[in-house]
Amino acid sequence: MARYDAALFDMDGVIVDNHSYHEQAWIAFCKKYGVHLTPDDYKQSINGRTVTEVVQFIFEAQAITPEQVRAYGQEKEAAYRDLYGPHLTPTPGVIAVLEQINKAKVPCAVATSAPSANVDFTLDGLGLRHYFQNIIDEHGVTKGKPDPEIYLKSAEGVGIAPERCLVFEDAISGIKAAQNAGMGVIALATTHRPEELQALNPTAIITDFRDLIFEDWF
Repeated sequence: MARYDAALFDMDGVIVDNHSYHEQAWIAFCKKYGVHLTPDDYKQSINGRTVTEVVQFIFEAQAITPEQVRAYGQEKEAAYRDLYGPHLTPTPGVIAVLEQINKAKVPCAVATSAPSANVDFTLDGLGLRHYFQNIIDEHGVTKGKPDPEIYLKSAEGVGIAPERCLVFEDAISGIKAAQNAGMGVIALATTHRPEELQALNPTAIITDFRDLIFEDWF
C-alpha cells in the first residue's frame, strides 16, 4: 500500500455530509425558474461542478449574462446556507483524522468547487480553517472538476508533487479530477453508493473517516 506526503480534501460531501441540502436547494431553485431537476440529475450532472458551471448548465438553452449567472449562483448558495446552517456538522471521524494529520505535520489543503462564501460558512462555522495550509475554491480555477486543475494547483500550494498527494473525494467528477492529476484518491461513500464508486477504481473506498487507518496512508 502506497504512502503519501500530503492530504488534499474536497469539502462538500467530505468535510461535511451536506449534499442533500445542496440537492434540495438546487431542485427548489430550478422549480422556481421552470426547470425540472431530479436527484439523479443532481448526482450525475451537478455534484462536484462549480456554481457558475451549474448555472450555465441549467440555463444552457437561454442567453444569460455573466451578471445573471453570478446573481443566480448567489441566490442558490444563500438558500443552501439557510437550509444547512442549523444542521452544520463535520463528517464523522474527520476531525480526528485532521488532528492526526496536523500532529504528523503532513501538509493539508482544501480543494473545493464551492464559492468562497460557502468555504467561510463551513470552515469557520466548524472552526476547522487552522488545519489547512492551502485553500482553493471556485475562484482559484478556470476549469471545474473533472479537470485536474484544482488538484494540481492544490499540490503546488502545499509544495508536494502530485503523485505524492492523497485526495479525499466523494463526487464522481472529483474522483476523476484527482486521478487525472495522477494522485491517489480515497472515495467517501457519502453521495454515491460504494458500487458506483468502485466502477471508478479509486485507491480505496470508505464510508466515512472512522474507517480510515491513518498509518496505512501517511
